[in-house]
Amino acid sequence: MSKNKLMWNIVLFLIVIAALPIAYAQAFTGSRIFFILVNAAIIGIVLFILQAFLIPGKPDKEKVSAWVIILIASLLISWFYGTNGYIWEVGPLALIFNPVVIINTVIIGIVLYLLSGFLDLKKRLNTSEGQVGLTIIIFLISLIIAVKIGPKWLWHQDIVISLMGFLFYVDKDGYGGILNPFHPYYKLWIFISLFVVIAFFFNNFLLKANKEAKMNTALALILAGHMTYNGISPNNVITIAEVLFVLILQDSLKDSITNKWWRWIVAIFLIMWAGYAVSSATGYGGLSTTVLGKSPGVAGGIFYGIGWLIKAGFVLGGGVLAYWLIKKYMPGGTP
Repeated sequence: MSKNKLMWNIVLFLIVIAALPIAYAQAFTGSRIFFILVNAAIIGIVLFILQAFLIPGKPDKEKVSAWVIILIASLLISWFYGTNGYIWEVGPLALIFNPVVIINTVIIGIVLYLLSGFLDLKKRLNTSEGQVGLTIIIFLISLIIAVKIGPKWLWHQDIVISLMGFLFYVDKDGYGGILNPFHPYYKLWIFISLFVVIAFFFNNFLLKANKEAKMNTALALILAGHMTYNGISPNNVITIAEVLFVLILQDSLKDSITNKWWRWIVAIFLIMWAGYAVSSATGYGGLSTTVLGKSPGVAGGIFYGIGWLIKAGFVLGGGVLAYWLIKKYMPGGTP
């Protein structure tokens, strides 16, 4: 018998099984044969879909063998576990066929699949057997977790509720809600700023020799999320950014400024200047605004009591100093 004929025979057999209870509803309803046939059809369809997804592109002989095994397995499973009712209502397999469990399995499987992509598991298992094995493992883990949860929606679980609180809901003390962009905490913007600053610091200074850039990104994501969750203020975010960018900038100036003291002075001055220029137009600021104040006529800086003139002189004189240092130490500059 050819492969196509055998496939159609199996499909027709499953259709007949599914149609028998409809055609002989009065005669079969409640009988063992009724439940065995219906349950075998359901199990057969599920196994048929799974094998088509898990073992695509297999030789014809292997496909035919798989179809025969599916047919036999469906009847045996239904015989042992599906004689007293529908398989989704009675027996040890009832939980697996529960619609809530199935939907939870799909959701968990999608999350695990995306996580495997982030960890490059698919690239590392670049053979067809490896891809099939990874898919089977993800499916089994998702099914086990969903069965362990039981017939309860995934988003009603305590761990998911806590995760939603961590991501979206801010309590009265300002904790949580790292993806909440609204007043008065602006957690989303703080989280994005921290993540970018810390990731840039890791990749360009602290861990730049690390070839696993995704590990640096994941570590920055964890640190930024934790600090945002605990309610770090915008002023402290700006301060952290200024400190980290000073470290990065002085390191990048090694080739142009060989004297380490001048290198640190230039790096600190440029970052302070940039920080003041950005934050002076807002209500927030870091170390630069602690020293210089926020804007003309607004208290808050160490130099505020001396007056705005000294601030302007500091900025102008610092600019001249930076220009002289760059001209002196840049390649081709005047000694």
